[in-house]
Amino acid sequence: MSLPPSMPAGGPPFTSGQYGYMPQERSSGLAIAALILGIISIPTAFVCVGGILGAVAVILGIVAAVRASGQPERFGGKGMAITGIVTGALGVIMIFILIPAGLMLFKAVGGAVQADMRLEALGQGLRAYHATHDEYPPDLDTLSAAGMVGGPVFGELIDADASAEVAYTVGLDPSVPPHWILAYQRVVIASYPMCVVLLADGSTDALDEQEFRRAMQTFENEYKARHGRPPTILKPAEPPADQP
Repeated sequence: MSLPPSMPAGGPPFTSGQYGYMPQERSSGLAIAALILGIISIPTAFVCVGGILGAVAVILGIVAAVRASGQPERFGGKGMAITGIVTGALGVIMIFILIPAGLMLFKAVGGAVQADMRLEALGQGLRAYHATHDEYPPDLDTLSAAGMVGGPVFGELIDADASAEVAYTVGLDPSVPPHWILAYQRVVIASYPMCVVLLADGSTDALDEQEFRRAMQTFENEYKARHGRPPTILKPAEPPADQP
């Protein structure tokens, strides 16, 4: 018996929807989640959350990409998964860059703040000494011995590290011009050298090297014009040179 010429050998063509069948929609939920978390991880890296979100985005992105490659008929969104992996990795990398930089900046700024607080404490001690002796001390050791500056604060002022020591101008008193430099301390903020200065009126200020040189030159010139000689400044000892 032969089939009618209009009937294909394999039976009538199959169409979607016949017998109630519908093709399964491909899932891309993981890929979308990876993409969203990866994008969010970049700006949130500045608050340290981005590293966690980035790591999750990378993991979800890898799983989604593997599924999309192995079972493309069930899982889609491979492009989104790859984008999530890339952006998530950037979020993680930014954490490793920002955290050390942030710690270094925090330490540097903290050092400048400490220097300012130390010089303020030094100024208070000098004024207390002057109120008792009607003059400033000949050196900072004398001020310490007189008990006019607290031990812990003064201990930090004359730290063994020369960069943490204070230069002190001998012979000034509260009646001199307020912008004259009574003491100063050099600090480094993010590899940028600065000087925190204690002025004759008791105020403190942070100056860059150029500003400090101008302020010091003005002070020295005015001091020479008044006293006929340069001011005596007790500076920190230079650290010994490394032996070969």
